[in-house]
Amino acid sequence: MSSLEISNSCFSPETRLPSSRQSVEDSASEPSGKDVDDVQEEPKDIIQFTAEKLSVGEVSQLVVSPLCGAVSLFVGTTRNNFEGKKVISLEYEAYVPMAENEIRKICNDIRQKWPVRHIAVFHRLGLVPVSEASTVIAVSSAHRAASLEAVSYAIDSLKAKVPIWKKRRGRQGGPQRRLCPEVRAGRNI
Repeated sequence: MSSLEISNSCFSPETRLPSSRQSVEDSASEPSGKDVDDVQEEPKDIIQFTAEKLSVGEVSQLVVSPLCGAVSLFVGTTRNNFEGKKVISLEYEAYVPMAENEIRKICNDIRQKWPVRHIAVFHRLGLVPVSEASTVIAVSSAHRAASLEAVSYAIDSLKAKVPIWKKRRGRQGGPQRRLCPEVRAGRNI
């Protein structure tokens, strides 16, 4: 029987559940002797391109703040098909200096539109196998509406404006390259 299947008859008001290791760690990380209201924090924009596997938890943790009640995430993963063809991986390339610049502009746009605290945009480069994350975007804000809208705006803008190239690798035919937004729009980069 899983822990979710335990019926109420197993518990009485006196039943105490053991403390999990996680809850002990959580309570140890609370500020001691300092009023949480006194926390002062500068907003951060964290942008990273990496060939390493992305950790959703680590990116999410970067935007956590005692000033915020919401952290919203977008995680883009490689799916196993595209237009009826089998996909085994995606391969990403980017002109990193320009890509970072464009993402900074997106972060600035977000800050003009919504009251958010921290923004993290991580994108993987190189081969990304099926089910692994290629993009992780995390945004924190005082309330959920701002962070949810900001995350949606961030991924839509990233796909439309940032010079990142994607090749699909599959079993049927060779790789298919997706042009970056500037090339699709006919701009010379």
